[in-house]
Amino acid sequence: ASLTSPTLGVALTRWCRHHGLLTDDIRLSLTERNGVATLQLDEVRGLGEFQEFCVVSVLRNALGVACWLTDSHIPLQATTLRFAPPQHHDSYRVLFDGTTTFNATAHTLQFDAGYLRTTRATR
Repeated sequence: ASLTSPTLGVALTRWCRHHGLLTDDIRLSLTERNGVATLQLDEVRGLGEFQEFCVVSVLRNALGVACWLTDSHIPLQATTLRFAPPQHHDSYRVLFDGTTTFNATAHTLQFDAGYLRTTRATR
């Protein structure tokens, strides 16, 4: 259903909903406010020692899907993560462009909301 979506906003909303069918440990949501799109990951259950891996993997995958669907690089305005910076925190510059903030109140990716209206690339 995400592949046939008319815009990235519809595709990501569907992707979040579909992800919820696979696991109930996390919840994904997409919001738009003041020209900023926010993809948020909420932990429904504690992820324990796998928190960093799970959160980063899902957010990075969502960003990759969004870029693939629009056939463009979507620059991030900010990435926020609830956990403390790991020893390898410098590698986050490669995973997520823009500013990465650790010890934040939520796990989010933020980008220009204009991308939500982007039609899917012709394949």
